[in-house]
Amino acid sequence: MKKFVPLILFAVLSFTMLLFLNTKEVEATSSNSEKDVTSLFKGTLKFEVDENKNAKLKKVDLGNEKEQIKQADIVASELNHDYLYNYDSSISGDRVDLYSNKETKIKNKTKGKVPGHVEVQVETLLSEKNKSITNVIRITKVVGTKPMYVNASNNLLANKSVNGKYIRVLAHTKKFMLGEIKAGASSSKSFRVGGTSFYKREFSASVVWKDSPPVVDSKTSSPFLANKKAVLYPYAKNSHNKKVMPAPAYANMKVIPVEDREKRDKKIRDKYKSWYKKKYGDPKWNWDDYEIHHIIPLQYGGDNDMNNLFPLKKDFHRKTVSPWWAGY
Repeated sequence: MKKFVPLILFAVLSFTMLLFLNTKEVEATSSNSEKDVTSLFKGTLKFEVDENKNAKLKKVDLGNEKEQIKQADIVASELNHDYLYNYDSSISGDRVDLYSNKETKIKNKTKGKVPGHVEVQVETLLSEKNKSITNVIRITKVVGTKPMYVNASNNLLANKSVNGKYIRVLAHTKKFMLGEIKAGASSSKSFRVGGTSFYKREFSASVVWKDSPPVVDSKTSSPFLANKKAVLYPYAKNSHNKKVMPAPAYANMKVIPVEDREKRDKKIRDKYKSWYKKKYGDPKWNWDDYEIHHIIPLQYGGDNDMNNLFPLKKDFHRKTVSPWWAGY
């Protein structure tokens, strides 16, 4: 019996360590299961080292491992910006085709078998319950020779209009040391939303294999719009003419006094149906199932112009679009 005591103690200790190491991973994945959380964006950065320990950069005097990590941190810091500018030419008056610019998927395939390969994924989560935006950094794949260091960032920048200067509001950097580098290792950081804003994400990573210079990659996302409750602006596509509902180009529009705003046209529904059929043809809809939405509400300075109108299914209009504007 005494012979088994050390084995039992070792097993218990190993199990305890396993629970400790996996706690953060469990927390990160469980947060995404909440009903009010919207997973907005996932992007992956891929890195590899070849047979000659060359990370596709010019050779430098590497020094010791501490010096390699120091160099990686210096390079990583240069990839993060306090502000970024955005210009979108699709703005028409107070409206913008926010969903016309899809995220560019860059195919970064490995060259067959390589000694070392690692993938770093970033994700952005919007929580209406917490009124927060959370940026996640996650290592999703480690193949072959493990790098000794990964410095990854997933930052959030904000602006009150779709174009112009975006200021960094959330700086999230995670430095994974050798023992932490494994598939599933993750880190997250949240930003408490204070008002309706446009946001951009800037994400990057610097990876170091032993005796190799740091290899880096960085990307910037197109803007997204969230209201003061951290709810993403609704995506609606017309199944007939394939048009996507535009978004407001500004996140700081003021409420217009009732006496100063344009009055709702009581015949706007019939006028829009007639205009739509002439411009796009008969959609063969049951128009009773649709409501005519003002893209920029009259409350915020919108008008009854046909180009400011969009047909929406009643249920979607009342349960998704109108509540979004209530949180504007």
